[in-house]
Amino acid sequence: MGDEHGILMIIRAVEQIAASDKQNRNMMNEKQDTLSPPIVLLTDFGTKDGFVGVMKGVIASIAPQTAVIDLSHEVEAQNILHAALILKGSFSYFPEGSIFLCIIDPGVGSKRNIILMEHQNRLFLAPDNGLLPALFANSDEKEEKEIVLYSIENSRYFLQGKLSESFHGRDIFAPVGAYLSIGQAHFGNIGKLLPLHSLHAPPLLPAPIITEERIEGQILYFDHFGNALTNITAEQIEKATGEKKGSWSFMINGDNQGVLLTHYAAAKEGKLSCLINSWGMLELFVKNGNAKKVFSLKKGIFMKLFLQK
Repeated sequence: MGDEHGILMIIRAVEQIAASDKQNRNMMNEKQDTLSPPIVLLTDFGTKDGFVGVMKGVIASIAPQTAVIDLSHEVEAQNILHAALILKGSFSYFPEGSIFLCIIDPGVGSKRNIILMEHQNRLFLAPDNGLLPALFANSDEKEEKEIVLYSIENSRYFLQGKLSESFHGRDIFAPVGAYLSIGQAHFGNIGKLLPLHSLHAPPLLPAPIITEERIEGQILYFDHFGNALTNITAEQIEKATGEKKGSWSFMINGDNQGVLLTHYAAAKEGKLSCLINSWGMLELFVKNGNAKKVFSLKKGIFMKLFLQK
């Protein structure tokens, strides 16, 4: 009897542990299902000063469970085009529901609107300075009809106290983003519905000149490695190629440089080369070097692609 009683006690203990583990797993799954969407930061603040850290502190005070991801804080100061290129090439890699706080804001403190936009199941918060329209510049009519746009007006979701006229990132963007992430702020209470055409026009992206077997573009900006991003896209190259056979070569400053490569390692050391980068745009680079410095490249310099048969 004593042995049977002991065995029964062990069986019950095991069953209790199993039931407890199942309950814990259910609680974890339930918590996972209700996690807040991440907040993604894109600014021109840099990381030398405390601006980014303070914004994260405000977000953590309101929504401590919300993940905050740094997309970039090294956008060239007040360069809306630079920010638009980074955002357009990156946002689709974040989960649906993500909240992007885009603070490149040379008009801070003025009467410019702060916009909340829903696009491709993600939320974007940015000044009305042309940054957001760059995301859907090539969208068709159906896609544009799905875009939802509001101006941010409800001060209940701002940082309480006197607002700074020079740091809306801390006082408006961060708290509004945090309240959006936990569901307290939403389209129904955040502000006023706006028509899409009310947005300021996006920064002018110079279009390449495309003729038969030739594409002429220019350098837009340089990344951390000194690689030069141009306004020529993979789609434009494919369209210009069509059924024609041959390889593309490129010329810059009147000098023939080489052919369009498929990857960095295919280039020769010290030679200016080009490829299609991860954003689907033509990029000039130097293998294991800095193209900007080695070849004294500057923004706005023109380059040409030729199809060689």
